Amino acid sequence: MEELQKLQKKLDEIKSELNKEEQKLFSLNSIQNFLTYYNNLTSYQDKVLKLLLDYFAIVEANKGNINKEVSTRIGTDFIPRIGTYYATQLGFKLRMRLDITLFWGILFDLLLLVLGFLKKIHYLPIITVFLLCYFVFVKIFYEDRNKVFDIGY
Repeated sequence: MEELQKLQKKLDEIKSELNKEEQKLFSLNSIQNFLTYYNNLTSYQDKVLKLLLDYFAIVEANKGNINKEVSTRIGTDFIPRIGTYYATQLGFKLRMRLDITLFWGILFDLLLLVLGFLKKIHYLPIITVFLLCYFVFVKIFYEDRNKVFDIGY
């Protein structure tokens, strides 16, 4: 419990030192959501705490030297791993940006079109529709409750 309070205090300090764009580069909203629901984890608290401590050590080391490449590397090393524990135990969802949702949906629908699968369902962009439904579902039911995580959030 005391360790959690230290992490929250450290997060508040980091947030006060960085502007909004830099906070997104460090995925601080995801980290805040993890800290908020940490006590609700029924197992794996030790693993999550270790990952959070390692994450904060790396953030402290890179605070003055952050760019998109460093941000992506740090985020991909920690956010999905921590998020998996929260997703399985507390129902957290991966948050997607609209532009990424549309990009992947259109890309996979084009692939299905080229392979001929979309001809069988009258050219309905099924993957794009599915991903847009997921995007709206997460936005409405999970983002307001702060049960989302993502790299760059």
